[in-house]
Amino acid sequence: MKLKHLEAPKALHRRRALVVGLATMVGQTMVPVAAGDRWVERWVDLTEPLPADADTAAEASRRRARVEQQQRKIGKTLAALGAVELARIRHARNAIAVRLPASALDAVRALPGVRRLRPLQNLYPPEQAGSSTARDPSTR
Repeated sequence: MKLKHLEAPKALHRRRALVVGLATMVGQTMVPVAAGDRWVERWVDLTEPLPADADTAAEASRRRARVEQQQRKIGKTLAALGAVELARIRHARNAIAVRLPASALDAVRALPGVRRLRPLQNLYPPEQAGSSTARDPSTR
């Protein structure tokens, strides 16, 4: 029993150190979320042009680098606003999927490089009817 009593404070200390360490790794301070604030999921569409629309391989490579740089920068800012990143799309669309407090939506819209916010209805696109990957509805 005495050993369990000694382990509890150590475990709590480890958890606190982990949280502080993660916040430090991101380079941001943790943003408190107001009690009762509603969480929403959104796609954050960004402004850099898509690599897939480039005319040459060299241009696609340059665009890919700019998209990745923009997503890294915006991703850090979103984290500072309390957002949790769910996914990134870099080729078919330049967007980041996030879960964030509803109170942060206006701040995200105002960020330089943000084109628009869209509701995140599904993280993955729906399967096309008649395609070889479409599943039988009875198996869902």
